[in-house]
Amino acid sequence: MEIILRSKRSSISTENNLSKSTVSGEKGGLPTFIGYMMSRTISVSKGGGEIVIVSGKFSLWIGLWLRLRFFYRDLHILGILHGSEVNLPGLLGKKFTHLSMMACNQLVAVSHYTASIIPAWIRKSKNISIIPNGIDCQRMDRKLTESVPLNLQGSPILLTVGGVTPRKGQHRVIRALPEIIRSYPQACYHIVGLPIYQKQFEELAIQCGVQEHIVFHGVCPTWEKLTEYYKAADLFMLLSENQKNGDVEGFGIVALEAGFFSLPVIGATGCGIDDAIDDGRSGILVNGDNATEICNAMTKILADKSSFKQRSKVWAEQHDWNIVIEDFIRILPPTKA
Repeated sequence: MEIILRSKRSSISTENNLSKSTVSGEKGGLPTFIGYMMSRTISVSKGGGEIVIVSGKFSLWIGLWLRLRFFYRDLHILGILHGSEVNLPGLLGKKFTHLSMMACNQLVAVSHYTASIIPAWIRKSKNISIIPNGIDCQRMDRKLTESVPLNLQGSPILLTVGGVTPRKGQHRVIRALPEIIRSYPQACYHIVGLPIYQKQFEELAIQCGVQEHIVFHGVCPTWEKLTEYYKAADLFMLLSENQKNGDVEGFGIVALEAGFFSLPVIGATGCGIDDAIDDGRSGILVNGDNATEICNAMTKILADKSSFKQRSKVWAEQHDWNIVIEDFIRILPPTKA
């Protein structure tokens, strides 16, 4: 049999003596949720799941349903927690998710930060493992060899990839730009991602007087194109900001993706990025609201850019799914013959 683990960005399939069902997916709303629930119920009812791995909010809920539906079956449910699903803003959703977490036999948090925000009463009753997210190095390596760097303006070239939202922290980079520009007058900040808050951030840039040093590129259409952005940049900025509504950065897998392309990362501490960056080696962790810290981190990396680039690549390769998957296999129970 095979075990399949899916994160929001990457997937890996590794042969193992295991009977399993995997539930993943966050998008599509109620119809998608119902479809997943029905398909997984049918799969388990046919004997297709001695071990069920659930990853993400909707998947956790389906895990609870499977536990109740097949209470007479010896199902082993492993829940993977990413961060934002742990403490949802609505009371009903939060309680239901916590109940779903309790229905799991095992819980895996993708970072120490994610583990820390799990309610204490759940942490006391569950053995929680910490296993980081992984990346598909083989797939990205093909994109690396196929692409060429874009000709982006700026020196240094700063890059953020991800939805343009407060959680991803582009606004924190914008607020730091006045001090950055004092040290690096030609610096330019390139923002790639779904432009959800682009208008608000453009207004912030005008208020800070840095609009000429920012380029919004919108959604990147292909992996090949995204690779070109990574290869063109000098520094990757990931100053994620945890939101009061529970929307948090549970890991920051994009930091590993940037690192794979030898792009050092400046990341905000106090969230899952603490585990996604090898501080002082693949990048530097900073207070995301402290412009002086951010600027000093830039100076330190740019002064030793070749070493940071090399270590970024090594750090990312240590998180290849073919390596990370072994941690999951080690914690799963032996299966029936």
